[in-house]
Amino acid sequence: MAAWVFWYGGTTLRADLASAEARHLLELVRLGKVPPQDDVLDEVAQGLAVAARLTPNSPELYVAFGDLNVARSGAPSVTTAPDAAARQQQLLNQALTDYRQALALQPYAYWMWLRTASVQDDLKNTEGLWNDWRRARALGPNEWAVQKAGLRYALQDWPNAPADVRDWAIQLYLDADTRDRVRINNVAMGYKKEFVAEDDTPPAGAAPTAGQAAASGPASAPAAASTAAQ
Repeated sequence: MAAWVFWYGGTTLRADLASAEARHLLELVRLGKVPPQDDVLDEVAQGLAVAARLTPNSPELYVAFGDLNVARSGAPSVTTAPDAAARQQQLLNQALTDYRQALALQPYAYWMWLRTASVQDDLKNTEGLWNDWRRARALGPNEWAVQKAGLRYALQDWPNAPADVRDWAIQLYLDADTRDRVRINNVAMGYKKEFVAEDDTPPAGAAPTAGQAAASGPASAPAAASTAAQ
């Protein structure tokens, strides 16, 4: 047993070293710091392939291959192809398969569920998006990454967002302190919306808004807080 543990640990270390540069480059692509050029992604694929030969059943590698397929869906060779839409869908579906293989091995990682939710959003699969985001929320309800993703998905189509998600977003704002309310509204502003609550403090010298007197927003939203713009 001791020899097996030592061998496995050594193999895992070699796999990590073999793919370290590829993973770093892929993360830069994922964060938008490096464009998803084909030559860059080919280099990433080569590094990941070496690691996959050493540890073929690694959840981290499944995630990396999923990230690679998402990145490839935005590569020039795909986006400029005559059949771009079909190729993008194929790559995104493969990414979803990769992420699900990772989740089969590590189902309690909230951030993996955020990955699948993001792909579901790209695929315009609304039901899948909310199912996967809810799984992420159940595992990491206080994680800002989970909260930010839920806010983004809800605010991009607020009237049609699930009622429980809209209620969650409003309650998140109501429960937040001043600093976190600013952070939440920074997300909302990206969608030309704003959360407003009765106890919000107006800027110095400004008259209270209608939302602060009695929160404004869609008629279906509670009076305690709402999104002020549609």
